[in-house]
Amino acid sequence: MATASIAPNAKPAAVATVETKTRTVRRVASAAGRAALSEKHTLAALGTAGALGLARRTGFNVPHITVLGQEGTVGVALWVAGKVTKNATLQHMATGALSIALYNFAKGGAAGVAGDDLAGDETLSGEI
Repeated sequence: MATASIAPNAKPAAVATVETKTRTVRRVASAAGRAALSEKHTLAALGTAGALGLARRTGFNVPHITVLGQEGTVGVALWVAGKVTKNATLQHMATGALSIALYNFAKGGAAGVAGDDLAGDETLSGEI
């Protein structure tokens, strides 16, 4: 009578399939984590832009310099802090804030063209 030899460490097929899927999920998650870490400067800029947008939408008044606008003031403050402390993350956050400020400046929004409301420019309204 012949007996079938079974390997001593053999696992049922269902367990082997689950272990294979678990390894695949771990490998994909590890690759996603590596990609996120390599783009941390982008994530810092996007996080800052999102936080400033949320502050503006909820009506939170960020102290600011009028000519720069809220985003410009925050961006300059973050950039200076990043330079002084030699912190790259703060400099990347400044990139996000200054990008929004430049966008607002270009479209004529919050940090629009300075000097439009100066006293004494009534001579340009047609009276000579």
